[in-house]
Amino acid sequence: MKRKFSVGAPLFLMPGCDLRNYVEDWFDGPKDVKKAAADDIDGAVIDAGVMTLRLNAYVTANMVQYFHALENGYNSKIAGRCSEVRISLNTYGGTVTDGLEIVDMVREWNARRDIKISMIGAGAVYSMGVPIMQAAFRRYSYPNAEYLIHPVSTFLYGTREQIEDGLTSVKNSEAAILNIIAARSGMSPEDVSGMMRHDSYLTAEKALELGLIDEIISLGDGGEENAAQADKRAQEMRALEIYLTEVM
Repeated sequence: MKRKFSVGAPLFLMPGCDLRNYVEDWFDGPKDVKKAAADDIDGAVIDAGVMTLRLNAYVTANMVQYFHALENGYNSKIAGRCSEVRISLNTYGGTVTDGLEIVDMVREWNARRDIKISMIGAGAVYSMGVPIMQAAFRRYSYPNAEYLIHPVSTFLYGTREQIEDGLTSVKNSEAAILNIIAARSGMSPEDVSGMMRHDSYLTAEKALELGLIDEIISLGDGGEENAAQADKRAQEMRALEIYLTEVM
């Protein structure tokens, strides 16, 4: 079933990407990503109890299906192998509704399971990628990651009433995104709203300052985490787990 432009509107269009081709991608049904997710889990690097997965994709129904596949493979492929699943997220954004479903899925996962989903901002974390990051148990960032918060974009057509209904949907989407970012970052709704009025590009350092991430990963020369960093991370994760248990 084809989607209306006013529902699940894209938040970001890659520079140079043809709009017609991008819209046609929305109409494609979700591809079978179960095998891809299973292969990712089987081949994942596990170090110090942390399973790292790499996800580079638009926020579409395909990404939703990827997270569903991780969920379905929890008992058979994840449980018992690690204490944390850390997803390296690189995305140019995508549809609001798909992104909000991922937010809810990750929140539910972290509230109900001992093995938590954390995320690492990698490369571009644009648009819907930012609220998705806020659902993570722990929000890491690579030093050179870039973050983007900006207004919701949409394409409306039809009668005046249909266009007005579409604008209502956009306002609802903006409110949901604003609340997710403000609640986790600690920024005021007014500050988040101000950032959403234009294209707000942020470095990892600025994202850390604003509370959008918890930590910038120190790679050093060899990319290894020292003992002090590992101990600090373990303490912070335990404190956050207690906090999330209380609020949920």
